[in-house]
Amino acid sequence: MKPPIIVNECDSIDRTGPFYVFNTIPGLESYLEPWYVDEPHFIFDSEGMQLVITPNGYRVRLAPKEPRSFNAEIARFYFAAFLRASDAGVTDDFTKATLSELAEASTRFATR
Repeated sequence: MKPPIIVNECDSIDRTGPFYVFNTIPGLESYLEPWYVDEPHFIFDSEGMQLVITPNGYRVRLAPKEPRSFNAEIARFYFAAFLRASDAGVTDDFTKATLSELAEASTRFATR
């Protein structure tokens, strides 16, 4: 799992809802609460690996989704949409930016 981590609060993988970006795994695990496990969301790391959270006491634990699933295009879409919503100067022409570039740019606007 390679930060930053992006969380899309949506019930469909191909749509966007509110986003959260976390620069560290401990930041995500201490910010999200156990009740969030049951809320609709999708989580990806900066390489496109899909992740899941499970309750862990008063916190959550982040882990790769099993079986391991990678979708770099969805992760690129999420990071670009996050940047656009953050008024970070990303225009509609983000097609040239790599997933790595978008993920790196997102760290400036991270939730934690």
